[in-house]
Amino acid sequence: MSTNLDKIITYKFGKQTVVLDKDVYHKWFKIKNDTDFTVDMKKMENWVMKFAYKYNTMGTMRTVKTHDGRTKKIFGGPYGWRMSREKEEAAVKKMLKEGTTETREPYWRQKAKVYDGYQGDIGDTYIEVDMGQQEVFYIKKKKIVFSSSVVTGKMEAGRKTPECVAFVLYKQRNATLSGQGYNSPVSYWMPFNGNVGLHDASWRSSFGGSEYISGGSHGCVNMPPYAAASLYNMIDAGTPVICYY
Repeated sequence: MSTNLDKIITYKFGKQTVVLDKDVYHKWFKIKNDTDFTVDMKKMENWVMKFAYKYNTMGTMRTVKTHDGRTKKIFGGPYGWRMSREKEEAAVKKMLKEGTTETREPYWRQKAKVYDGYQGDIGDTYIEVDMGQQEVFYIKKKKIVFSSSVVTGKMEAGRKTPECVAFVLYKQRNATLSGQGYNSPVSYWMPFNGNVGLHDASWRSSFGGSEYISGGSHGCVNMPPYAAASLYNMIDAGTPVICYY
């Protein structure tokens, strides 16, 4: 293999700039002469793996400010940035082989709203589910524009609403939610973490308070029908959802 050792990939994303140049990749080479060498692909793949691990945000610990100014550390959830290691490895191999020079973002398998800004990668518009206070808030451009009392998952294994940073997967009118021991038609369905979502719960007569502790849902965020309708019409798929106790 031969190449020009002055070729570079410059990654720019958010406030980040990461340069992959000969100061990095020469460590992967076994030089035969001035133009010929072999590449230790394991070392290259290990660099891409560490690069992704450092800059991926999906599933990481986040520090967020709540609607009332508290600081919460929340670990995990499906929201965030996640690189495509396969595409990055292929791109680096191409650079080494063909001598390409480029400035770009990493190849992402999944993107979030922002990379590093207000509330980290969450941005200034999101849904906040305060499970301790049993309230949901829609915050748009840093301002609370909607709030409602809710009932979250019953406080027992398998039914607690998970603490997480997730996102609205899609919106659906007139869905039927099914599980062990229940089959519930709802008018406004907004899933955000697998089969956990926000929805109307016409069968409940009260919301908020301590109802969730012994009489909570199977994990979903139950809302009064009028409130679910309002939120449904305000948000879009992809809206971040922050859940915490």
